[in-house]
Amino acid sequence: ALWALGRRDEALRDLDEAIRGSEPNARLFQERASVREALGEMKGAFEDYDRSLALEPGRASCHLGRGRVRLALGHPSEARTDVERAFALAPRNDSVRVRAQDLILRMQ
Repeated sequence: ALWALGRRDEALRDLDEAIRGSEPNARLFQERASVREALGEMKGAFEDYDRSLALEPGRASCHLGRGRVRLALGHPSEARTDVERAFALAPRNDSVRVRAQDLILRMQ
């Protein structure tokens, strides 16, 4: 809700608190990764996508997010691996397919 209101720093603080106050949760790490990515905090976003995937490796959208971040950090071959994994996990998901294709085009 805070994110939608443009209160991004508050959203990040709330996610930090939620993560500190709970058992490891892939969804929370992925949400915080998305916020960090949008704020341009790519190193932190990468770490959170990694944590999320360590807990739940089958999260296709998380592989896409980590691929975007890897591309932004200048690691296109690793980004491609993440994008290919996302597509392999959800080949019939139109959203994943479109976002994966967009990332592949950006890598060229």
